[in-house]
Amino acid sequence: MHYLKKNFLLSCTEINCLGNTKKMFRLFIFLFLISISLSAQKSGSRAAFELRGAGRGLSIDKVYLVYEVGSKRIYDSVKIDNGRFILKGNIDYPTRATLCNNREFSMSRSNSAEVYLEPAVMEIKLDYYDFSTAEVTGSKTQDEYSQLEKVKQTLYSRRDSISLLMRTYFGRITLASDPQVKLQLENELGILEKLSDDNKTAEMEMDFDFIRQNPSSFIAPSLLYYRLAKKEGILHYETIISLADGLSQEVKQSPSGARLFKRISDFKNSKVGSTAPDFTLKDCNGQILSLTDFREKKYVLIDFWASWCEPCRQDLPFLKDVYGKYKDKGFEIISISRDNNLNSWRKAIADEKIGFWKHISAAENQTKMEDDYLVTAIPVKILINRRGEIIGRWKGSGDENKMQLKKILEETFDRE
Repeated sequence: MHYLKKNFLLSCTEINCLGNTKKMFRLFIFLFLISISLSAQKSGSRAAFELRGAGRGLSIDKVYLVYEVGSKRIYDSVKIDNGRFILKGNIDYPTRATLCNNREFSMSRSNSAEVYLEPAVMEIKLDYYDFSTAEVTGSKTQDEYSQLEKVKQTLYSRRDSISLLMRTYFGRITLASDPQVKLQLENELGILEKLSDDNKTAEMEMDFDFIRQNPSSFIAPSLLYYRLAKKEGILHYETIISLADGLSQEVKQSPSGARLFKRISDFKNSKVGSTAPDFTLKDCNGQILSLTDFREKKYVLIDFWASWCEPCRQDLPFLKDVYGKYKDKGFEIISISRDNNLNSWRKAIADEKIGFWKHISAAENQTKMEDDYLVTAIPVKILINRRGEIIGRWKGSGDENKMQLKKILEETFDRE
């Protein structure tokens, strides 16, 4: 303010000297307003975007758009007129959005498309019944995304072929009656699974290379966020941290950047070796339950599940077995349900006869515990020792996970 006063007085002196007071005063006000405008732009103020669409093929009534501004999710739609539409809005930064042909946002490659919005006029060409062919112009961030996707197409094709072969092998193994034939098929399936893992790693390395070369790209946080939820990404955790730290300051401060660093924080707090995030919640009997209640007393297995999750329920006989074997030796299970329908949740507990361990409804408690433990899909099981440290973490069902958990429990309790 002192600077403005000083320059204003100087301008007045010059005005008097030149004898052109009105003209110079207007110029000063004009420049002052420009400086305010520029200052607002630098602080990340919202700017307008416009997405103009033109469709090929048969028309549908509307298109639907969803995107986020800060912590708010925006849903928008517009009627298609003579094959064309225009969607408008305001965003802070280049923003990932989903364009869809149905209001339920039931998404597939044919009926939805990922679009990176920018504060600019953009155009998109669509086949309304096959969004996978969408072409977007006018967005630098979208150009970067499209180029990366183009480079990865060979890996995508290989992934689809391997997945198709694996489904075929699963079917053949199910039908095989000869043990030798079944064993051979399982060995060949194992080779396919290794090829699938290698392909996923190659996709991830392409993402990493892109980020190294483009640390100022606004698609970088989304790429890293996605990788942290995958097995191959977790194995390269240190690389992900390094790449995130190397992003430009503007990208770090964007909503997608903030979301990435929140996920990194949650991952650090919920990985094996970390102290388990504490919680205090109400269980199915209305009793208040805290994780710290078990500190120095019991090993705790947290089981994230839901009544509608078939793999979750397939694991219950195994959980009943280990609970019965070790509950008197210092072992407890706390099941955290994703059920929104509390009646279905309580019915599943009764039907499966698992009411003798602890049960908590995430919906009833309105808890973000799944975020704290970085649970993106169920089932997930997390084993915590008496010191409150995470000593095991398993995503998904399957015999391998059960055998690993069983081995830890045997080594812990059978030697006591």
